Amino acid sequence: MATMASIAEQIPGLSELHEQSLGDPRICVAILDGEVDRDHPSLVSAHLQQVEQRESAVSPSEHGTLIASVLFGQPTSHVRGLVPQCTGVSIPIFRNSPGGGVRPASQMDLAHAINWALDLGADVINISGGQITSSSRAYPLLEDIIARCHQKGTLIVAAAGNDGCDCIHVPAAIENVLAVGASDQEGRSLESSNWGESYRHNGILALGENILGADLDGDTRFASGTSLAAAVVSGVVGLLMSLQRQHGRQPNAVEIGRILLATADHCDDESTSCGRWPHGRLNLPKAIDKLRSTREATMSHIEPNQSVPQESEQPCTVTPSAMPTPGSMPTEYASVAPPLAEAPMPAEPPAEIAAGEITPSACSCSCGSGQKVFVLGQLGFDYGSEARRDEFRSRMGPDRNVDADSEIVAHLKEHLWDAASIIWTLKFDQTVVYTLRPSGPFAREVYEKLRDELSDQESGKTAIISVPGTIVGEDRLLSIVRKISVGSLRGFD
Repeated sequence: MATMASIAEQIPGLSELHEQSLGDPRICVAILDGEVDRDHPSLVSAHLQQVEQRESAVSPSEHGTLIASVLFGQPTSHVRGLVPQCTGVSIPIFRNSPGGGVRPASQMDLAHAINWALDLGADVINISGGQITSSSRAYPLLEDIIARCHQKGTLIVAAAGNDGCDCIHVPAAIENVLAVGASDQEGRSLESSNWGESYRHNGILALGENILGADLDGDTRFASGTSLAAAVVSGVVGLLMSLQRQHGRQPNAVEIGRILLATADHCDDESTSCGRWPHGRLNLPKAIDKLRSTREATMSHIEPNQSVPQESEQPCTVTPSAMPTPGSMPTEYASVAPPLAEAPMPAEPPAEIAAGEITPSACSCSCGSGQKVFVLGQLGFDYGSEARRDEFRSRMGPDRNVDADSEIVAHLKEHLWDAASIIWTLKFDQTVVYTLRPSGPFAREVYEKLRDELSDQESGKTAIISVPGTIVGEDRLLSIVRKISVGSLRGFD
């Protein structure tokens, strides 16, 4: 493979920044992705902890390992990360399927993981994944937890997605999340990088082309996409927070996010596709100058013998126990902090919130490739675990039967987004043979169709349904069953 410039050499200002700091161990960067191979040569000596999986014998993830190395790859290894001396915590939300492919995460799962990262003390939360949606609205619990992060000064950095269209991803499109699109080495937006109205207020472009990262089995590889660009921005935020500490200031990731947006370069070249740009493109030297001027202005108001207030010196710490699924979580956080970016509010909020699941942003149209099938069966549903079932009951209400088709249909007619929180099944002769997981831009329409088909089945209008899809691996309910992806499904025969 041809030798390419290091990431520090490709981003103006990064080499100079690394001369001042490689990160502060008191700054914690969380990765919400797949399982990380911490035995990779680039990560074996990194300050990186990982929340244990509930499942046994979970294999490392290519995507999670790649993103972790871009951030925490050690200077003495082949992969030199942006913040090798910061503390990292990996919270796996994506799972490798036994038969291949990646099991996605629901928006509820993502909300739990963000809450867990916040409780562990994360300053920056990197999410190199998302769900394509028709609006910036998300599952209410996810919006609430993101508001809590903003209020506490924790910045969420999320990938804009790699569908190459005027389309937005959750969580990147949510208010107070810093969305990141990918640029090439000349600063032009990659053809695969998503764009959209929401990103014009809270999004920046960053290098996302041919970035060296860790691969499985101790290898390395070059990769491109908004996943990599998001990791770059998370690393830059961690470095600038480390500078804040170095200069005697209390670090604040949300403040850094505002600085990155304020100093971003705007598209002013008529020969380029400015319509594909978000708010601007990362300008690290200008951000450093802005941070320096802000520091000097702050220090000028401190008396000669007055000390600068410091926050806790304790970095994020993971306990030996596995990540819990919280039985109860806060549901409202009135954010009184200024928003990350000012954006015009729509005249009326969207009537519906998209249902679907979060997938790694390295995946686009090629995700879920596998054997194509067309199957017949009776529709059903499962919760996967007693904890998920109890949580669903708490949302439906104590007087509702969470196992009754009619009750589920009635609930989903008012709260369609909850359709992604249950596991849809297809039975033949009362035996579950497939689980159904809609994905892609038409996931909401598919979930709506599943709800309506369950209603018709319960009322006796239909007996069986036909489903086209792709086998992408295995799922586990009470026994191992094959899983089918119906990401392109827009209707039933």
